[in-house]
Amino acid sequence: MVDVDCLRGCPRAAVSHRAAGHLRACALAAGFSAGAYALVAPGGTVHVLDHRATQLVLWALWRSTREAGVWVRVERQERDGRMETVRLTEVDPPPG
Repeated sequence: MVDVDCLRGCPRAAVSHRAAGHLRACALAAGFSAGAYALVAPGGTVHVLDHRATQLVLWALWRSTREAGVWVRVERQERDGRMETVRLTEVDPPPG
């Protein structure tokens, strides 16, 4: 999980590495300014989260004990023809 501002200008080949090392403190600071977050899949695919997810992301970041590379599972539901985040839970990073 990474704030979108930290991905701007990042070469596609470096996105996974940048997300894995993204500092929790940076993500928290971004939440109070821009408030846009994205999930980065292990292959580097970026999935920007909806605006409603910001509050859930901030809550997960505050509770996390990791200083960098916070991984989450996101549950979404369709509402009024759009997908919205309804739950976000911190999970352990994948092995390797």
